[in-house]
Amino acid sequence: MKNMLLMVEELGIGMHIFTAFGDSAVEKEVVKTLHIPPPMKIAFACALGYAAEHSVRYVRVRRDLEGFVHHNRFGHKDILWKPVESEAVLVTQAG
Repeated sequence: MKNMLLMVEELGIGMHIFTAFGDSAVEKEVVKTLHIPPPMKIAFACALGYAAEHSVRYVRVRRDLEGFVHHNRFGHKDILWKPVESEAVLVTQAG
């Protein structure tokens, strides 16, 4: 799959990887169409194609750790993360 992704990127083709089929109607239709025997399962599939229009390259936006990091259990936010010289340092609140 990795080699396929690298090649389609080089050719300017878009690729979308599907990893969650479950026991859905879609998986049943794919199994039926491709004549996949019963003990086999679909791990992933991919769709290839050219974009209808060129999109802007994805820009990653870094979120503050306080927005989604919890300490030992959900909702427990007694730890602050503060950037120090481009490294995250763990600081415990007093109290």
